[in-house]
Amino acid sequence: MKRIGRAAFYVAIAGLVCLVLGPLLARFGILPPLFGFALFSLHLPFGLAALVTGLIGCWVNWREKGAAPRAVAGLALGAMLLLVVPLFLRPPDAPAIHDVTTDVDDPPQFRALAEDPANARRDLTFPHGEDGDLELHRQHYGSLDSLVTDLKPGDALVRAGVVATNLGWDVVRTDTEAGLLEATDTSGVFRFVDDVVVRVRPVYGASPVAETPAQEVEVGEAPPAVAPQPPVVGSIVDVRSTSRVGRSDLGVNAARIREFLERF
Repeated sequence: MKRIGRAAFYVAIAGLVCLVLGPLLARFGILPPLFGFALFSLHLPFGLAALVTGLIGCWVNWREKGAAPRAVAGLALGAMLLLVVPLFLRPPDAPAIHDVTTDVDDPPQFRALAEDPANARRDLTFPHGEDGDLELHRQHYGSLDSLVTDLKPGDALVRAGVVATNLGWDVVRTDTEAGLLEATDTSGVFRFVDDVVVRVRPVYGASPVAETPAQEVEVGEAPPAVAPQPPVVGSIVDVRSTSRVGRSDLGVNAARIREFLERF
C-alpha cells in the first residue's frame, strides 16, 4: 500500500508547483494574468486530492502497522494547500460585479482608455455586466458618494494626479478641459490591470444680483440686464474603477475608490 502514500505525496508536490509557478509566471509576464491565476488555482484540487489520498494511506498503513512517511507528508502538504482557500472567498459585502463608481446616475466615462487596444473588445458603458448589476451596486456600495472640495477644478485635478501617483497608478492622460484623469492600476502578484477615471466638475455659488451696465440708452427703452456668471466655489470629484477581466473583483475596485477619496 505504499503506492497510496507515494501518490498522495506526488499529488501534493504537483499542487505546490502550481501554487508557486502560477503567480511567478504571471508576475514576470511569461503567462497572461488570467492563465497565471488559472494555474495557481489548480493547487486547490491537487490539495484536496492529496489530503484525501494521504488520509487513506495513513489509515491503511495504520491497520497494517507500517510506517507511512509519504502519506503523512502528502496529508500535511494537502492541508497546507487548502489553507489558501480563503484567498478565493469573496468578502461578505462584495457583490459579483467589477465596475464601481461614486455616481451611478451619471458615471465618469473613459476616453483615452476607451481607445486602448486592450479595451478594443470591451464594453465600457456603465453598467456593462449582467442584469441586476446596477441594483447590486446600489445595495452594496450605496455609501460610495461624490467628494465635494473647496479646491477649484484645476487645483482639484492636480491634486487627483498627485494622489493617483502616490497610490501607484499609471496616469494615462490628464484632460484639463474635460476635467478628466485616466489611469491604470496593476495588481502586484498576477499583474491584473484595472482602469480608473477621475472626473472633476465645478461647483457654483449663488449668482449675484444682475446689474445694469452704465451705457447710453434711447429714451423710453429699458437698459439691458447683464446676466452675471455665478462664481466657482469648489469642485465635485467622482471616481470610477473597473476590472478588465473577471466577473467579481472581490471588492478591489470599491476599496481602491475609497482609498483615493480618503487620501484626496
